[in-house]
Amino acid sequence: MENIRNFLLTLTAAISNCSMYSKDHPAVDEFTRRSAKVLDILLREAGRLDIMHIENKFIINERPLSAIGLQGIKLINRLKRKGISYVNFLPAVTVDELKQFVNEMVETDKTMPLFPHIKTGVLDVQIDEDKKVLILTVRISQVLYPDRSKWQGISMMTLHRRRNLT
Repeated sequence: MENIRNFLLTLTAAISNCSMYSKDHPAVDEFTRRSAKVLDILLREAGRLDIMHIENKFIINERPLSAIGLQGIKLINRLKRKGISYVNFLPAVTVDELKQFVNEMVETDKTMPLFPHIKTGVLDVQIDEDKKVLILTVRISQVLYPDRSKWQGISMMTLHRRRNLT
């Protein structure tokens, strides 16, 4: 969990510095590089990093993360401003790709562009009428074609995860 907290902290610091200064500021580069190093460790361990937020709580790789602190709240607020509640980092993400992601997180009036190894989306949480099944639905704004030739935005791709509550 320490690496996850460190990643969230350095990613938030990179985004905050980018919003205060410019995308070319040395602090943005430094925090993005630190974030990429920790992300690389996390991706080697788990093969993916899924970050979801529900209200003011993080769920990282399907596990709740408690005590997120001020930096975590800042990151959730940034994600909310972009209309994002789900971010999926895949292996082979580069420092340049992560830096572009950081830059785009600051741009509140633009939609998120397509990234080869970072997917963003919206998480919907529903509980069935009997309150026995929790349904998590993720609408992802990017999809990779099977031949890996190109990324293309789609209006909605839905993944369902059902979990019994009883």
